[in-house]
Amino acid sequence: MIDSTQTGRLRAASLRVRPSRLRPSALALAVAAQLASTTLLAQGFYVDEQSVRHLGNAYNGMAAIDDDPSAVYYNPAAMTSGDNGRLAGNLTVLNNNLDYDGHPVMLSNADGGTPVPVQGDRVEVSDTQPLPTLYLTLPLDDDLVYGIGINAPFNTGNDLGDRSKARYQTIESTIGTITLTNAFSYRVNDQLSLGFGVMAQQATADLVQALSPGLVCLDGGMGSAGCEAMDLTIDGSADFDGRVDMEGDELSVGYNLGLLYRINERQQLGFGYRSKIDHKLDGDVTVTMPVTFDQVSGSMTTRITTPAIANVSYQHRFDRLTLLLDASWTDWSEFDALKFRAEDPNVQALLADQTFDWDDSVRVGIAAEYALSPSLTLRGGVALDQSPIPDQHATVDLGQDDYHQFAVGLSYQPSTDLVIDAGYMLGLTSSRDIRQGDITDPNQNLAQLEGETHYTFHSLGLGARWSF
Repeated sequence: MIDSTQTGRLRAASLRVRPSRLRPSALALAVAAQLASTTLLAQGFYVDEQSVRHLGNAYNGMAAIDDDPSAVYYNPAAMTSGDNGRLAGNLTVLNNNLDYDGHPVMLSNADGGTPVPVQGDRVEVSDTQPLPTLYLTLPLDDDLVYGIGINAPFNTGNDLGDRSKARYQTIESTIGTITLTNAFSYRVNDQLSLGFGVMAQQATADLVQALSPGLVCLDGGMGSAGCEAMDLTIDGSADFDGRVDMEGDELSVGYNLGLLYRINERQQLGFGYRSKIDHKLDGDVTVTMPVTFDQVSGSMTTRITTPAIANVSYQHRFDRLTLLLDASWTDWSEFDALKFRAEDPNVQALLADQTFDWDDSVRVGIAAEYALSPSLTLRGGVALDQSPIPDQHATVDLGQDDYHQFAVGLSYQPSTDLVIDAGYMLGLTSSRDIRQGDITDPNQNLAQLEGETHYTFHSLGLGARWSF
């Protein structure tokens, strides 16, 4: 912490070095360091947990199942089963655990020199958040069904703390989406149904990152002597950090398509497709420098895209046993770059584009359900989800490798009109080596993070389905 003696020296130094001494290039480097982080994209990662009914199957077979109103989102063609209206409400609690073990370093002074270790708290995060969803389907005639649903398919975040060892990469990062889907399903004949929906998606993002004090001096006309005059001690502590805050939001529209083909009374095949949605986020960026320098702020825009997802599912019903197979593809290669624009040329000078080059990913899985009695069904499933993040782009807040999902669940039917669903899923990723940042590059915040990350994920859900 900065004691009263230090504070007095800092104020005195600020009288000798006014904010005008900091040329725009120094502030541009500081903001570029924030916007160059993968946080925004990292926290846009898709969240499977949109139905407790499917949670217990590890989200296998979801496009081929026609007894859950969540078909509004997964495959609108599957809404045509039954003559009654259906309502489903779900609440899933997501827990994300991140551990980082490594030795981050930062530039020791504005002119270079021997790096110093970054001091701070251990990066050890356990973040828990609830995720509710709601779906309704209503038959309009014998062959046409309308459905509406609200969910949050891209919704997660991390708060590593403003004194963590990873603060020069990220302090806090969240991205959330709320999606409202209106869909229709039409039964072409006894075997084939088609579906179409419109998705309105609201996206929000909040990012916070610490600034290395070396960025205040670097290219600011001061050098090491200037840092010493201002008593800016670059010792790896958080006492002299600056800070960057960014937030933005946008409402955009996409669509989903579906097909359900009933091969025979026991088998059916489903296909669901959800389009990408382009978001032009309008927001504000604020740079708070160490000591008493003026705060710099302004409006900005950037574009992010929630990716397209295609899913093929197969269902085979035996006497009491149901087998489910699933494969999906996600167009993560849409995350190739972020470009930032501002109307104010002074703010535009602070923004830097960033390249990501993520890869498309594939997910495959298998699940089974067993009717233990007319009122109780048990289920379980496993899946392998491929990471879209290349090794060279793995970061402390998004270092997940390919991971396995293991799930169990049940459905209990106390009456003909009501079904209670419960499920639990564990996601495991292996440890992954990361090297993030460069102490010689101001665009990387003059800090470098090396080490190993390890992730685990837990999902626990409870839901209910009503028929009326």
